[in-house]
Amino acid sequence: MIKSRFGAGLFIVVIFAAGAVTGISVDRWQQAQRAALPGDGVALHWESDNMVDDAVDRLRAKLELDRAQVAEIRPLLTELHRESRKKMAELRPQMRAMLSEYRGKIKNVLNPEQKRRYEEIVERFDRERARRWRSRLGGMSEFGGRD
Repeated sequence: MIKSRFGAGLFIVVIFAAGAVTGISVDRWQQAQRAALPGDGVALHWESDNMVDDAVDRLRAKLELDRAQVAEIRPLLTELHRESRKKMAELRPQMRAMLSEYRGKIKNVLNPEQKRRYEEIVERFDRERARRWRSRLGGMSEFGGRD
């Protein structure tokens, strides 16, 4: 009984830690991307297919840009958007490999029954995460590619 509780507690702690590390890594990367933007960084977001138009609109409003400035800034943001998508496409396999690696390490700690239940949890989590990202990103995967 005690061993079972300890294993369950350890499982929860490991899952939490893996999620925290992944979340912190992604957040740091996003912060670095935002820091590279003009203004206050609010222009970078992945939720919109109209990212460049939204960014230009926000900068125009916050900075009171004139037409000539908008005409110069729009191509810069278009290029930033294109390069960001390319970088995300490059990172996607690494992120998936890292996730797979740590899931394997977690499974190595578990007994056969726990592994079976863990795999069910992971499948349910992956389905839910994919559903949330597709709904937020209009068909985009969480790592920036089309599903």
